[in-house]
Amino acid sequence: MPQPSSPEPHEAHSIPRHLLPKIEFFLRLIQNGGPHPHEYEHLSNWTRELSSALHDQPELFAKVSRIWRNWSYDYLEGSVQHMVVAKPHGYHGDFEIIDRMYCETISNEPHLARWDKYFYDLSAPRAVRNRKKYFHQLLSRAVTASASGSLCVLNVASGPGRDMREWFESRPDAQVRFDCVELDPNAIAHASRLCADYLHSIRFHETNALRFKTDDRFHLIWSAGLFDYLSDSLFVRLLKSFIKHSLPGGEIVIGNFGEHNPSRFYMELGGWRLFHRSADHLLSLAGRAGVAGERAHIGSESEGVNLFLHVKCPEE
Repeated sequence: MPQPSSPEPHEAHSIPRHLLPKIEFFLRLIQNGGPHPHEYEHLSNWTRELSSALHDQPELFAKVSRIWRNWSYDYLEGSVQHMVVAKPHGYHGDFEIIDRMYCETISNEPHLARWDKYFYDLSAPRAVRNRKKYFHQLLSRAVTASASGSLCVLNVASGPGRDMREWFESRPDAQVRFDCVELDPNAIAHASRLCADYLHSIRFHETNALRFKTDDRFHLIWSAGLFDYLSDSLFVRLLKSFIKHSLPGGEIVIGNFGEHNPSRFYMELGGWRLFHRSADHLLSLAGRAGVAGERAHIGSESEGVNLFLHVKCPEE
Protein backbone atom coordinates (compact mmCIF):
# COMPACT_ATOMS: atom_id res chain seq x y z
CA MET A 1 0.00 0.00 0.00
CA PRO A 2 1.47 3.43 -0.92
CA GLN A 3 1.85 5.69 2.06
CA PRO A 4 -0.08 8.98 1.98
CA SER A 5 1.73 12.20 2.74
CA SER A 6 0.58 15.48 4.21
CA PRO A 7 -1.67 17.73 2.13
CA GLU A 8 -0.06 19.26 -0.93
CA PRO A 9 1.54 22.67 -0.22
CA HIS A 10 -1.17 24.54 -2.14
CA GLU A 11 -3.86 22.67 -0.15
CA ALA A 12 -2.17 23.21 3.19
CA HIS A 13 -1.68 26.90 2.46
CA SER A 14 -5.44 27.36 2.08
CA ILE A 15 -6.30 25.55 5.33
CA PRO A 16 -6.22 27.52 8.61
CA ARG A 17 -3.28 26.43 10.74
CA HIS A 18 -5.48 25.34 13.65
CA LEU A 19 -7.26 22.80 11.40
CA LEU A 20 -4.13 21.11 10.06
CA PRO A 21 -3.72 18.81 13.11
CA LYS A 22 -7.31 17.62 12.64
CA ILE A 23 -6.70 16.80 9.00
CA GLU A 24 -3.38 15.15 9.76
CA PHE A 25 -5.08 12.97 12.38
CA PHE A 26 -7.07 11.35 9.58
CA LEU A 27 -3.82 11.02 7.60
CA ARG A 28 -2.17 9.19 10.51
CA LEU A 29 -5.08 6.75 10.68
CA ILE A 30 -4.62 5.92 6.99
CA GLN A 31 -0.87 5.50 7.50
CA ASN A 32 -1.56 3.18 10.46
CA GLY A 33 -3.94 0.98 8.47
CA GLY A 34 -7.21 2.40 9.73
CA PRO A 35 -8.86 2.85 13.13
CA HIS A 36 -8.94 0.14 15.78
CA PRO A 37 -12.12 -0.22 17.88
CA HIS A 38 -10.54 1.64 20.80
CA GLU A 39 -10.00 4.61 18.44
CA TYR A 40 -13.62 4.79 17.23
CA GLU A 41 -14.70 7.24 19.91
CA HIS A 42 -11.68 9.45 19.24
CA LEU A 43 -12.42 9.46 15.52
CA SER A 44 -16.10 10.25 16.15
CA ASN A 45 -15.13 13.10 18.49
CA TRP A 46 -12.71 14.36 15.84
CA THR A 47 -15.56 14.32 13.32
CA ARG A 48 -17.77 16.41 15.61
CA GLU A 49 -14.96 18.88 16.31
CA LEU A 50 -14.18 19.27 12.63
CA SER A 51 -17.87 19.72 11.88
CA SER A 52 -18.08 22.49 14.47
CA ALA A 53 -14.95 24.17 13.08
CA LEU A 54 -16.35 24.14 9.54
CA HIS A 55 -19.88 25.17 10.45
CA ASP A 56 -21.16 27.90 8.11
CA GLN A 57 -17.88 27.96 6.16
CA PRO A 58 -18.81 26.30 2.84
CA GLU A 59 -15.59 27.23 1.01
CA LEU A 60 -13.40 25.82 3.77
CA PHE A 61 -15.60 22.74 4.03
CA ALA A 62 -15.13 22.17 0.29
CA LYS A 63 -11.33 22.31 0.66
CA VAL A 64 -11.27 19.86 3.56
CA SER A 65 -13.72 17.60 1.74
CA ARG A 66 -11.46 17.63 -1.33
CA ILE A 67 -8.49 16.46 0.76
CA TRP A 68 -10.65 13.77 2.38
CA ARG A 69 -11.94 12.53 -0.97
CA ASN A 70 -8.50 12.57 -2.61
CA TRP A 71 -7.03 10.44 0.16
CA SER A 72 -10.01 8.08 -0.04
CA TYR A 73 -9.49 7.75 -3.80
CA ASP A 74 -5.75 7.23 -3.55
CA TYR A 75 -5.37 5.00 -0.50
CA LEU A 76 -8.70 3.39 0.38
CA GLU A 77 -9.81 1.91 -2.95
CA GLY A 78 -11.80 -1.24 -2.28
CA SER A 79 -13.29 -0.01 0.99
CA VAL A 80 -16.91 1.04 1.36
CA GLN A 81 -15.69 4.55 2.19
CA HIS A 82 -14.01 4.72 -1.21
CA MET A 83 -17.25 3.57 -2.84
CA VAL A 84 -19.16 6.40 -1.15
CA VAL A 85 -16.69 8.90 -2.58
CA ALA A 86 -16.28 7.30 -6.01
CA LYS A 87 -20.00 6.57 -6.67
CA PRO A 88 -19.26 3.61 -8.99
CA HIS A 89 -22.89 3.45 -10.11
CA GLY A 90 -23.21 7.19 -10.51
CA TYR A 91 -25.17 8.07 -7.39
CA HIS A 92 -24.93 7.94 -3.62
CA GLY A 93 -26.78 5.24 -1.75
CA ASP A 94 -26.59 2.83 -4.68
CA PHE A 95 -27.72 -0.78 -4.38
CA GLU A 96 -24.18 -2.11 -3.91
CA ILE A 97 -23.36 0.24 -1.04
CA ILE A 98 -26.69 -0.51 0.64
CA ASP A 99 -26.19 -4.25 0.24
CA ARG A 100 -22.71 -3.96 1.72
CA MET A 101 -24.25 -2.21 4.71
CA TYR A 102 -26.85 -4.96 5.05
CA CYS A 103 -24.20 -7.71 4.91
CA GLU A 104 -21.40 -5.74 6.61
CA THR A 105 -19.04 -6.83 3.85
CA ILE A 106 -15.42 -6.50 4.99
CA SER A 107 -12.43 -6.17 2.66
CA ASN A 108 -9.82 -8.94 2.74
CA GLU A 109 -7.13 -6.26 2.81
CA PRO A 110 -6.24 -5.50 6.47
CA HIS A 111 -5.66 -1.78 5.88
CA LEU A 112 -9.14 -1.52 4.33
CA ALA A 113 -10.92 -3.90 6.70
CA ARG A 114 -10.49 -1.52 9.64
CA TRP A 115 -12.14 1.29 7.68
CA ASP A 116 -15.01 -0.98 6.66
CA LYS A 117 -15.59 -2.07 10.25
CA TYR A 118 -15.59 1.53 11.44
CA PHE A 119 -17.99 2.57 8.68
CA TYR A 120 -20.50 -0.17 9.53
CA ASP A 121 -20.33 0.80 13.21
CA LEU A 122 -21.50 4.34 12.45
CA SER A 123 -25.07 5.30 13.35
CA ALA A 124 -26.25 5.76 9.77
CA PRO A 125 -25.27 2.28 8.50
CA ARG A 126 -26.76 0.75 11.65
CA ALA A 127 -29.98 2.65 10.93
CA VAL A 128 -29.97 1.33 7.34
CA ARG A 129 -29.71 -2.22 8.63
CA ASN A 130 -32.47 -1.51 11.13
CA ARG A 131 -34.83 -0.22 8.47
CA LYS A 132 -34.72 -3.64 6.79
CA LYS A 133 -35.94 -5.13 10.06
CA TYR A 134 -38.57 -2.39 10.24
CA PHE A 135 -39.83 -3.38 6.78
CA HIS A 136 -40.06 -7.04 7.78
CA GLN A 137 -42.09 -6.11 10.85
CA LEU A 138 -44.44 -4.05 8.67
CA LEU A 139 -44.91 -6.99 6.34
CA SER A 140 -45.64 -9.36 9.21
CA ARG A 141 -48.26 -7.05 10.67
CA ALA A 142 -49.86 -6.43 7.28
CA VAL A 143 -50.09 -10.14 6.46
CA THR A 144 -51.61 -10.84 9.86
CA ALA A 145 -54.15 -8.07 9.38
CA SER A 146 -55.11 -9.22 5.88
CA ALA A 147 -58.40 -11.12 5.80
CA SER A 148 -57.15 -13.30 2.94
CA GLY A 149 -53.57 -13.61 4.16
CA SER A 150 -52.34 -12.17 0.87
CA LEU A 151 -50.63 -8.85 0.38
CA CYS A 152 -49.81 -6.55 -2.54
CA VAL A 153 -46.76 -4.40 -1.83
CA LEU A 154 -45.26 -1.54 -3.81
CA ASN A 155 -41.54 -1.28 -3.01
CA VAL A 156 -40.27 2.05 -4.31
CA ALA A 157 -36.54 2.45 -5.05
CA SER A 158 -36.17 -1.22 -4.16
CA GLY A 159 -32.38 -1.32 -4.44
CA PRO A 160 -30.55 -4.61 -3.83
CA GLY A 161 -33.66 -6.66 -3.02
CA ARG A 162 -32.13 -8.33 0.03
CA ASP A 163 -35.05 -7.27 2.20
CA MET A 164 -37.43 -9.23 -0.05
CA ARG A 165 -35.20 -12.28 -0.25
CA GLU A 166 -34.85 -12.45 3.54
CA TRP A 167 -38.59 -12.00 3.94
CA PHE A 168 -39.37 -14.95 1.69
CA GLU A 169 -36.67 -17.06 3.34
CA SER A 170 -38.31 -16.48 6.71
CA ARG A 171 -41.87 -16.84 5.35
CA PRO A 172 -41.62 -19.17 2.32
CA ASP A 173 -45.39 -19.71 2.22
CA ALA A 174 -46.27 -16.02 2.48
CA GLN A 175 -48.68 -14.86 -0.21
CA VAL A 176 -46.98 -11.55 -0.81
CA ARG A 177 -46.56 -9.97 -4.22
CA PHE A 178 -44.01 -7.23 -4.65
CA ASP A 179 -44.06 -4.63 -7.40
CA CYS A 180 -40.68 -2.91 -7.36
CA VAL A 181 -40.03 0.51 -8.84
CA GLU A 182 -36.31 0.97 -9.52
CA LEU A 183 -34.54 3.34 -11.89
CA ASP A 184 -31.15 1.59 -11.96
CA PRO A 185 -31.10 -1.46 -14.28
CA ASN A 186 -28.00 -2.75 -12.47
CA ALA A 187 -29.94 -2.76 -9.22
CA ILE A 188 -32.74 -4.75 -10.89
CA ALA A 189 -30.23 -7.25 -12.28
CA HIS A 190 -28.63 -7.64 -8.84
CA ALA A 191 -31.98 -8.04 -7.08
CA SER A 192 -33.17 -10.52 -9.72
CA ARG A 193 -30.14 -12.72 -9.10
CA LEU A 194 -30.48 -12.41 -5.34
CA CYS A 195 -34.22 -13.21 -5.42
CA ALA A 196 -34.05 -15.79 -8.21
CA ASP A 197 -36.08 -18.35 -6.24
CA TYR A 198 -38.91 -15.87 -5.62
CA LEU A 199 -39.31 -14.04 -8.93
CA HIS A 200 -42.77 -15.54 -9.35
CA SER A 201 -43.81 -13.11 -6.59
CA ILE A 202 -41.74 -10.11 -7.67
CA ARG A 203 -42.22 -7.80 -10.63
CA PHE A 204 -39.74 -5.03 -11.46
CA HIS A 205 -40.56 -1.73 -13.14
CA GLU A 206 -37.50 0.07 -14.51
CA THR A 207 -38.61 3.68 -14.24
CA ASN A 208 -38.34 6.89 -12.28
CA ALA A 209 -40.70 6.73 -9.28
CA LEU A 210 -42.12 10.13 -10.20
CA ARG A 211 -43.15 8.78 -13.62
CA PHE A 212 -44.42 5.38 -12.50
CA LYS A 213 -47.99 4.65 -13.58
CA THR A 214 -50.14 1.62 -12.90
CA ASP A 215 -53.78 0.68 -12.53
CA ASP A 216 -52.90 -1.64 -9.63
CA ARG A 217 -53.59 -0.74 -6.02
CA PHE A 218 -51.60 -1.85 -2.99
CA HIS A 219 -52.10 -2.80 0.64
CA LEU A 220 -48.67 -1.46 1.58
CA ILE A 221 -46.46 1.09 -0.15
CA TRP A 222 -42.91 1.21 1.18
CA SER A 223 -40.03 3.50 0.31
CA ALA A 224 -36.94 2.99 2.47
CA GLY A 225 -34.58 5.71 1.31
CA LEU A 226 -35.70 7.55 -1.82
CA PHE A 227 -37.28 10.51 0.00
CA ASP A 228 -33.94 11.39 1.61
CA TYR A 229 -32.99 12.77 -1.81
CA LEU A 230 -36.21 14.62 -2.66
CA SER A 231 -37.00 18.28 -2.10
CA ASP A 232 -40.14 19.10 -0.13
CA SER A 233 -42.13 19.77 -3.29
CA LEU A 234 -41.16 16.43 -4.85
CA PHE A 235 -41.81 14.69 -1.53
CA VAL A 236 -45.38 15.98 -1.51
CA ARG A 237 -45.89 15.21 -5.19
CA LEU A 238 -44.78 11.59 -4.80
CA LEU A 239 -46.77 11.07 -1.61
CA LYS A 240 -49.91 12.24 -3.44
CA SER A 241 -49.18 9.67 -6.13
CA PHE A 242 -48.78 6.95 -3.50
CA ILE A 243 -52.16 7.82 -2.03
CA LYS A 244 -53.77 7.26 -5.44
CA HIS A 245 -52.09 3.86 -5.68
CA SER A 246 -53.23 2.68 -2.24
CA LEU A 247 -56.12 0.35 -1.55
CA PRO A 248 -58.79 1.56 0.89
CA GLY A 249 -57.38 1.04 4.37
CA GLY A 250 -53.88 0.60 2.96
CA GLU A 251 -50.74 2.02 4.49
CA ILE A 252 -47.90 4.12 3.11
CA VAL A 253 -44.56 4.11 4.96
CA ILE A 254 -41.78 6.49 3.94
CA GLY A 255 -38.30 6.38 5.43
CA ASN A 256 -36.34 9.59 5.95
CA PHE A 257 -33.23 10.31 7.97
CA GLY A 258 -34.04 12.47 10.96
CA GLU A 259 -32.20 15.61 11.97
CA HIS A 260 -30.33 13.63 14.65
CA ASN A 261 -27.78 11.75 12.55
CA PRO A 262 -24.39 11.52 14.29
CA SER A 263 -22.87 10.27 11.01
CA ARG A 264 -24.04 13.24 8.99
CA PHE A 265 -20.79 15.16 8.81
CA TYR A 266 -18.78 12.01 8.04
CA MET A 267 -21.14 11.28 5.16
CA GLU A 268 -21.10 14.84 3.85
CA LEU A 269 -17.30 14.99 3.79
CA GLY A 270 -17.55 12.23 1.20
CA GLY A 271 -20.21 14.16 -0.73
CA TRP A 272 -23.19 12.10 0.51
CA ARG A 273 -25.88 14.66 1.29
CA LEU A 274 -29.46 13.96 2.33
CA PHE A 275 -32.55 15.97 3.17
CA HIS A 276 -32.66 15.37 6.92
CA ARG A 277 -36.13 16.03 8.34
CA SER A 278 -37.67 16.21 11.78
CA ALA A 279 -40.84 14.38 12.79
CA ASP A 280 -42.78 17.66 12.71
CA HIS A 281 -41.44 18.44 9.24
CA LEU A 282 -42.54 15.03 7.93
CA LEU A 283 -46.02 15.47 9.38
CA SER A 284 -46.28 18.93 7.83
CA LEU A 285 -45.41 17.46 4.41
CA ALA A 286 -48.10 14.82 4.89
CA GLY A 287 -50.54 17.64 5.59
CA ARG A 288 -49.50 19.39 2.37
CA ALA A 289 -50.28 16.16 0.53
CA GLY A 290 -53.83 16.24 1.91
CA VAL A 291 -53.35 13.74 4.73
CA ALA A 292 -55.50 14.52 7.76
CA GLY A 293 -53.55 14.73 10.99
CA GLU A 294 -55.08 11.65 12.60
CA ARG A 295 -54.10 9.52 9.62
CA ALA A 296 -50.36 10.18 9.95
CA HIS A 297 -47.83 9.28 12.60
CA ILE A 298 -44.07 8.91 12.91
CA GLY A 299 -42.10 5.78 13.76
CA SER A 300 -38.37 5.16 14.02
CA GLU A 301 -35.88 2.33 14.07
CA SER A 302 -34.00 1.54 17.27
CA GLU A 303 -31.15 3.99 16.62
CA GLY A 304 -33.64 6.85 16.38
CA VAL A 305 -31.78 8.03 13.27
CA ASN A 306 -34.11 6.83 10.51
CA LEU A 307 -37.67 8.11 10.90
CA PHE A 308 -40.72 6.70 9.13
CA LEU A 309 -43.81 8.62 8.08
CA HIS A 310 -46.84 6.32 8.30
CA VAL A 311 -49.95 7.32 6.38
CA LYS A 312 -53.15 5.30 6.81
CA CYS A 313 -55.47 5.56 3.84
CA PRO A 314 -59.18 5.90 4.59
CA GLU A 315 -61.56 2.99 4.26
CA GLU A 316 -64.21 3.36 1.58
